[in-house]
Amino acid sequence: MHSLGPASRWTPATEEESEPRLLDAVASGDLGLFPAFTGSLLEELTPKPTAVTSEDVLADVNRSLPQQVSIGDPALVSNRWQVLARTDDIERRGVKDLADCGRFGREDAALVVTANPPVSVREAVAPCHTLAVASVGSADELVAKVRAGGAFGLTTAIDLATVEDLTDVQAIPSKGAPIAQDLVPVFASGLLGKPQLKALSRVAGELTTADLAQMVREVRGGSSPRAVAGQWLATHSV
Repeated sequence: MHSLGPASRWTPATEEESEPRLLDAVASGDLGLFPAFTGSLLEELTPKPTAVTSEDVLADVNRSLPQQVSIGDPALVSNRWQVLARTDDIERRGVKDLADCGRFGREDAALVVTANPPVSVREAVAPCHTLAVASVGSADELVAKVRAGGAFGLTTAIDLATVEDLTDVQAIPSKGAPIAQDLVPVFASGLLGKPQLKALSRVAGELTTADLAQMVREVRGGSSPRAVAGQWLATHSV
């Protein structure tokens, strides 16, 4: 197992320590590394970005990063926002893409959320013509509301992956928005050596959305985040 060292600690963004501040800390050398999602990064770096696909968002992030800041390979983890509907409704209406959401013919459907979505995400779901927004406490509750009928669900891919029973419910595919949200490490250019960069690449090649969702479930169940992450690293020999 390759150690990334104390200077390269994973540091999640919080309300007190937002992504812009973390980027500044990495650029100044005060922080070695933190995890981020590409879409959120690009929205911080570029006013009103137009890229939405994984490839385009990643390319634009690389072009927009401050000097002395780099990103590593994206992991197999997506936290893109997802719009959910009943499977039979999707099939009956012939909805192949989120842009076709108007085919459901609903003008008064509720949009059920677990967290307040960014403006760009609300704009992406505009074709669904939802009016009321209902907030619930968990992705399981959201899925239950959608399954009962008369509502769309809006949640992130990781939260959705924590739901064990998705019977009769599925995400509506989208070739466009919402913006891609792929997990990448953000680090100070030149700070990490080849062993550390190799370790990050190995994590990127092993860590999946399902893996991260399982870790989220364990932490929400009371387990220590450090212990959960350590167990995953040990299991995957990273």
